[in-house]
Amino acid sequence: MSKIFKFGASLTLTLLSASSIYAAEDLTSLQAEQAETNDSWVNNILHKLGADGGFDDTKAIDFSVLPGPFYGPETSLGLGISAIGLYQVDKQDQVSQLSSLVLSSFASVNGSLGLKIENRTFLKEDNWRIYFDGLVTDSPEVYYGVGYKENHQDNNKIVYENTQIYLQPLLLRRVANATYLGGGFDFNYARARDIDVDQSQIDWSPLVQSNLAMGLKLQATYDTRDVLGNPHEGKLLQMDTGFYLPELGSDHRFQTVEMKYAE
Repeated sequence: MSKIFKFGASLTLTLLSASSIYAAEDLTSLQAEQAETNDSWVNNILHKLGADGGFDDTKAIDFSVLPGPFYGPETSLGLGISAIGLYQVDKQDQVSQLSSLVLSSFASVNGSLGLKIENRTFLKEDNWRIYFDGLVTDSPEVYYGVGYKENHQDNNKIVYENTQIYLQPLLLRRVANATYLGGGFDFNYARARDIDVDQSQIDWSPLVQSNLAMGLKLQATYDTRDVLGNPHEGKLLQMDTGFYLPELGSDHRFQTVEMKYAE
């Protein structure tokens, strides 16, 4: 009798073990199917938004749209949307890389708004390049004062509403292999309002007046990058010089020099 019991117990354990194996296999299969379904669902959404990683040359501009939520202490909860458009001015041009138009916008529940534009156009077998950068924003900003020491003091914090408009067109001409020279115009306007000084003891008088900087910009660039927006290879060596003059409408007379290197 005990042998029958042992056999029965052994058979029961074997069946339970087999059932567990089949259950595990079913669970793994189910998880794989769910993962595949979720991946397919995400891919379908991205495909509908145009973010499939391809370029459709039958469209005037092939846009990919990528939305995303965000949260910040000053801006609160909001939604940001980036639209990346690729286009080709001359479809017979096999030298120029694809031109791009990037639109980035955001809006939050406290009324913050912003729009940024980055446009890169390549013409005549990359002999000409037209760049345009623009920004319009109305959102909270934080001011800690002037200088490194002041910016590391939390009790210096001043929150204010910042309105900013920035426009910069630029025209470049290729003068040698991967070397471009050109110039453009720089317009930058900023105004602060609703300044919340709270307990801060720093000098916040620079925030009172609006500021307008207008000037001419010259650029010299050595650029071997394969794709400007997302390069996989190549180098960039760039120098920008700006001349801001009251004769052009600028509030102050000053000059800027910027150097950039990337690889």
